[in-house]
Amino acid sequence: MSLARRQEILALCERYQLIIIEDDVHGTLPEVRPPALVELSPERVIHLGSFAKNTSAGLRIGYMLVPSHLHSAMSIAVRGCCWMITPLMIELTCQWLQSGQADQMLLNQRKVLRQRGELLRHHLGAHQVQYQDGGMHAWLPLPAHWRSPAFVQSADHLGIGVAGAELFTAGHFPSPQAVRLSISHPGDNISLDKALGILRQLLDSEPTPQWVI
Repeated sequence: MSLARRQEILALCERYQLIIIEDDVHGTLPEVRPPALVELSPERVIHLGSFAKNTSAGLRIGYMLVPSHLHSAMSIAVRGCCWMITPLMIELTCQWLQSGQADQMLLNQRKVLRQRGELLRHHLGAHQVQYQDGGMHAWLPLPAHWRSPAFVQSADHLGIGVAGAELFTAGHFPSPQAVRLSISHPGDNISLDKALGILRQLLDSEPTPQWVI
């Protein structure tokens, strides 16, 4: 969201006395971004973050920034649902933060995502792929001759998993003909480059007719 949009949302929540839960586990990955909602209104926002996204997937530890007037209630809620995580994980995270290792790992993550974003635009830029720098996912609108379920099935037959738009549609609202791509999932850039090339060829091909009686 743009800074103006964030400020509009905060103004509405201020008017109606609402608390915002800001799920920002990917928030530190973009190199350039507007300030988080919690930075603009720390007493209005519960901010959720995760070290698994910006340092290492194996570091299964998250964190919350909670308004001061909710500290007590939030502590009770955390103890009631999970009590605590392993102290060894907390100690490792603290050491990485203090030594600068966490910062270096974040820079490495940004470098990899920058490279993968360039591969994505190289292969699918002509197909109007939507991607925000620093993101782990992209949104791919499909050409008129493709329907989302058929494209997902065809990609799966080629060994590539994509998520159809209907998975992200609420209620009974119609879903767009599009798919979501995860550019962070492949193990290396070579695998991603190959997969994106296959998807580009699939987009340019015609779907196999399926007769229904």
